[in-house]
Amino acid sequence: MVLPSLRRRKDINHFFASATRFRFPDLTLLIAPSRDGVTRCLIVAGRKVGKAVQRNRARRRVRALLTAAAPGLRGSWWIGVVCTRQLLMTQWADLLSRVEGALTQAGALALGRPEPSE
Repeated sequence: MVLPSLRRRKDINHFFASATRFRFPDLTLLIAPSRDGVTRCLIVAGRKVGKAVQRNRARRRVRALLTAAAPGLRGSWWIGVVCTRQLLMTQWADLLSRVEGALTQAGALALGRPEPSE
C-alpha cells in the first residue's frame, strides 16, 4: 500500500506546527492526527543529504519503510520524515525498528505485527 503524499502548503504548515517529533541520528519522524481522514506522508531530503542521486535514494528508502509499516497503522495519520545523510548508511532492520517503535509510541501502530492475509 503506497501512502499518498501531503501536498497542500496549508496542511504542511499545520503539520509542522502540531506534529510530535521523534529524533534519531539518521532521521526525524513527525506524526500528527490527520485532518482529512486519510493517512498521508511527507518526506524531506535536503541538500545536506547529498546530491540528487543520494536524496532520491533516501526518499525511496523512507517510502519503503512507511509502506512496510502501513498495514499495521490504526486510524488516519499524517506522517513526515526528515532525512539526514546517515540514513543512507544505516541498516534496513535498524531503520524499520526505529520507525515502528516511534509509530507505536505515538499510538499510530498496533503493538503486534498484523497477520498476512491469504
